[in-house]
Amino acid sequence: MIKTLPPKRKLEAMYRDLGRIIVNWGLAEQGLESCISLLFHQGGGKATKHGRRGLPRSLTSKTGFIKDCVRDIPGLAPFRKEGRELAIAMDDFSRFRDSLVHGVVSSYDTTHRTVCFRSLEIDRQRNVHRENERWIALAEIRRAGPHASRICNWVADYARRLADALIA
Repeated sequence: MIKTLPPKRKLEAMYRDLGRIIVNWGLAEQGLESCISLLFHQGGGKATKHGRRGLPRSLTSKTGFIKDCVRDIPGLAPFRKEGRELAIAMDDFSRFRDSLVHGVVSSYDTTHRTVCFRSLEIDRQRNVHRENERWIALAEIRRAGPHASRICNWVADYARRLADALIA
């Protein structure tokens, strides 16, 4: 049950910001998928710890695969530092994005201008659902749109440079 919503103007601005985050994140994930394909098929990634299990599917597996490849494959040394940093940035942002995308706006704190996003998550150790609640400032959501755009551009550029290096 929703206790309090932000004023209409703030709510509409938040939805625009969420749209920017979601669209840019989708593009970033496609860029990441290009990196995975290049590393797996042309870069020697099949021989890494993650690669021996097949193509990675979850985001965590994909970023782990990239870290393995740039760490373990000598020919990818020029991509090592940036690949690791990009994988960490995507992991970090995905946790924030997941709260927004999988959560439901349940309350608004007028004093702090924060929105509560609630969701049910699986506690895998106890095999039960538990409620997750995350309060996020409207200003943080506003800043996240441009940040998602930077990640999107970064991963696209990284994929392009990988392609140039791996496809002769």
